[in-house]
Amino acid sequence: MRVAFVNLQVGGMTGVGRAIAGQVQATRKLGLPIDFWVIGGEGQAPEGVFGERVSGPLLSRASRLLKARALASIEGLRKYDVILLRYPGGLDLDPLALLRNRRNRVATVHHTKEVPEIVSGGRTARSLPRAALEWVNGRRILSNVDGLVGVTDEIRDYETHRSRRAVIAATIANGIDVASIAHTGFVPFDGRELRLLFIAGSHAPWHGTDRLLASLAQYNGATRVHLDMVGSAKELPGTRTVRGPVTIDYHGTLKGDALDACFSGATLAVSSLAMFRNGLEQGCVLKSREYVARGMPLVVGYDDVDLRGDLPFCLRVPNDDSLLDLERLLDFAARTSAQENLTETIRGFAVNELDWSRKMLQFSNFATSLAATR
Repeated sequence: MRVAFVNLQVGGMTGVGRAIAGQVQATRKLGLPIDFWVIGGEGQAPEGVFGERVSGPLLSRASRLLKARALASIEGLRKYDVILLRYPGGLDLDPLALLRNRRNRVATVHHTKEVPEIVSGGRTARSLPRAALEWVNGRRILSNVDGLVGVTDEIRDYETHRSRRAVIAATIANGIDVASIAHTGFVPFDGRELRLLFIAGSHAPWHGTDRLLASLAQYNGATRVHLDMVGSAKELPGTRTVRGPVTIDYHGTLKGDALDACFSGATLAVSSLAMFRNGLEQGCVLKSREYVARGMPLVVGYDDVDLRGDLPFCLRVPNDDSLLDLERLLDFAARTSAQENLTETIRGFAVNELDWSRKMLQFSNFATSLAATR
């Protein structure tokens, strides 16, 4: 059996590229029969990945409406028994092009509930037509694929419902290459100042940056709170704001030693806080996985499919617009800081439960089940 894991990119490779690199490493280590393809995209594809820059204007706005034809035109994909395709979306003038006259099995991999995400920033003159096209074409695509994967149970069930038929479906959450992430640990809470870290690569509404900042703006307790904001923010890198007991440092994008220093200086890491804006209760957020791989306690505003049960290092807050209860975070910081060897426990959890090796074995088993339906 030969399997192709295909990613169609119409932009940069930064975030997706890191994930693919981790998948490639895990697949090689396990000796799984999976090749990785990146179609289009800007920048260098990770080592060990097949690249294809489909003729010139693939990245143009017009050609983005013919993504399925671009995929169907690639001769190299025809030799595989199973294609695992990161769902390219239904914004396409010929969405079934890849699914016609094929001999291989095709399954789509979904990272969100597409229609709710399109309108998450508001129902506008731009978002509503896109959502309508996704609603119609997405159902057409899913009615013709051989299988589908959701990164959460919720997404899997949403896509299965859209397919309007019995289809082979599985939940396989996002993973992380734990070995490539420094085990930075965390600073124990001293009772006087709580050090928080928040990473957001964009202003996407589901990150909940505004919710975190609004919560800190209302806090006026006796304990100081310091937030390191890493990534995209409205404030320029190097900006510091101070209001009462709260200090916020805006760092912009950090890498390498500078990023490690931010992590090692924090007590709690804060993950996504507003996934309800995407119509989601469940998630498998990549930054949550990085926090765990680094050995840090974390705060999440959603139900993570890999962080369930009574985990001593994970605090779940409501998935809504309510202000965070800072006293609850202070109590959580005190409890986690009092536990011996907690950072080693957290890192061990990442190795055993979140590493890409576990996830890619699941993908390989899923592909095998698809191939058996021929």
